[in-house]
Amino acid sequence: MTSTIKSYIKPLTFKVPLALAAHRRAKEFQQHQANLTKAKQVYFNTLAVYAVNFYLRCMGFETNLEESDSWNPVMQTLMDVADLSVKNHGKLECRLVLPEAKCVKVPAAVWQERIGYVAVELDQALEEASLVGFADTVLTEELPLNQLRTLKELPPHIREYRQSPLSQAGAKQWSHSHGFKPKVLCTDGSPSNTMQTHPTQQQQPQNQTPVVRLRQWLENSFEADWKTVETILPPAPEPMLDFRSFPFDQPSKGLHTTVGVKRGKLLGSEIAWGAEKVALFVELHPTDSPKMNIFIELFPPGGADRLPKNLQIMVLDHEGIAVIQTQARETENIKLQVSGEPGEHFSIKLVLNDVSITENFLI
Repeated sequence: MTSTIKSYIKPLTFKVPLALAAHRRAKEFQQHQANLTKAKQVYFNTLAVYAVNFYLRCMGFETNLEESDSWNPVMQTLMDVADLSVKNHGKLECRLVLPEAKCVKVPAAVWQERIGYVAVELDQALEEASLVGFADTVLTEELPLNQLRTLKELPPHIREYRQSPLSQAGAKQWSHSHGFKPKVLCTDGSPSNTMQTHPTQQQQPQNQTPVVRLRQWLENSFEADWKTVETILPPAPEPMLDFRSFPFDQPSKGLHTTVGVKRGKLLGSEIAWGAEKVALFVELHPTDSPKMNIFIELFPPGGADRLPKNLQIMVLDHEGIAVIQTQARETENIKLQVSGEPGEHFSIKLVLNDVSITENFLI
């Protein structure tokens, strides 16, 4: 069997919109500093920590900003610190990368007591942060960006570290846990559908639905909440945004072909997205080999002409690692493509304003 879900869109970064809440907190911390250079440092560090915190919560980790030195005005004054406490794992350092920079600067004072160092690039307008990679350890104040590990490796790297009870009480002691991969299971042993009103906490949804078994769609057997395109979007709009991708084993002549089967689901009404809703469509195409080609689309429902600006979509493999991620940016729609073999699991995760929905699938 080949490796799990294969992406034809190489995820290089994870982009985080810097909301007003991030700037309000940065300005609040900045006001504690009389020195202008220090105030600017604190402002940027706060935005970097905010971005990494957003990413980790999307990935299902529980963080504690209040236990982080970067959220303590006294420690901000004494040190150049941008740490983020990850519950039961340790601290990550979130270091600023200036636009067009080739290196990330890491002060010697934070070379210890960290499980990793995440490089965060801020755009010129301070409207968006991009997580570009990470390092396990740092022994120099300037680390070249081309030496960073890919962001895809960060979640499993964090899971390798488990704090012992002593370290949680303050002692610097660690236990290294191999293969630690927490997950929620359905009664059939497959990953569950989850809806998180706070992405850092595992919560049982009130109405848990079974994993979507895509192969049954080819036999004209569908889950009740997955409707025809016409039912959700009458009439279906033509795709406007098409992410560049390499061709599959069989050339596709377009999204709607006679060999594929497609269903959609309206998401957002069941959780705290307010008036924001999205229509998620999944289309399955068999090939000559056991592999299945899968098209994923997002559209605004009903009369709306744009997706929510801050909506993020991620495709996760069976370990919960993001193999594709992108942001809507008020586009008319999004289309992604993946492929996998029978028996493989993958998930589609949507995040809006720190609230997430995850739909899980079995090929």
